[in-house]
Amino acid sequence: MAVRSLVVVAADVVQAPNDKRQLSPMLDKLATLPEHLCKLRTLLADNGYFSAANVMARGAAGIAPLIAPGW
Repeated sequence: MAVRSLVVVAADVVQAPNDKRQLSPMLDKLATLPEHLCKLRTLLADNGYFSAANVMARGAAGIAPLIAPGW
């Protein structure tokens, strides 16, 4: 299936110094959306979200994690 459009369906603002602990809460928000609006198959995130726990959890949930490693 080809991607027809890319739309922001959830957003958040926090005062955390990085986003490592923000991934699961955001995915919880996305899980409440109707499936026809948001069927998450691949996660693309910058290195602020990179952690072994985030990569493992997304893989276990059937979501392909494409998270830039934080070097």
